[in-house]
Amino acid sequence: MYSKTELRQSLREQLERMTPDQYQLWNSQIEQHFFRLERVCQAQKIMIYYSVRHEVMTIGMIQRLLGLGKTVALPICTPERDLKAGLITSLDQLVPARFGLKEPPPEVPVMPPEALDLVVVPGLAFDRSGNRLGHGAGYYDRFLMRAGSVYRLGLAYAFQVVSELPAEPHDQPLNGILTPDGLVLIDRCDQVY
Repeated sequence: MYSKTELRQSLREQLERMTPDQYQLWNSQIEQHFFRLERVCQAQKIMIYYSVRHEVMTIGMIQRLLGLGKTVALPICTPERDLKAGLITSLDQLVPARFGLKEPPPEVPVMPPEALDLVVVPGLAFDRSGNRLGHGAGYYDRFLMRAGSVYRLGLAYAFQVVSELPAEPHDQPLNGILTPDGLVLIDRCDQVY
């Protein structure tokens, strides 16, 4: 098995090789599947990331969730290397932040992690056991540790779902991974919807 560093490098290279047409098509397919998921339809309080670089595009999803009247939170990275769920009512509220991200400003209301119904997380790679490979800073693992039994959904292109990832005791597993092909459920990983 590759090390986390080797995997990160390999996945970043694959993401950069995506053509604009692939990127557009796969993001459209993921967004269509997203709004068909029962978990999304039933959830009222959703934390979702604001996509940057080659991550699965979430801007349209955020706008649509807000339009549906959902309570939407976006991550705020704190100086203590933690995340907070900052509530927004419009993408116009977002401000530039560390790592090239856009975040809610620090003064927005914050939702406790355990009060969320669904947390949508980015990643460089995912496996069918629910393991996730992020960028290495551990922000999401610390946040999800406090979130209890909230449903955790990763968004990924098909090539980002690998057979096995190295996992450490502090890594927080996901419940599902949504790809252009549909939903991979972790507890029944042989089923794709």
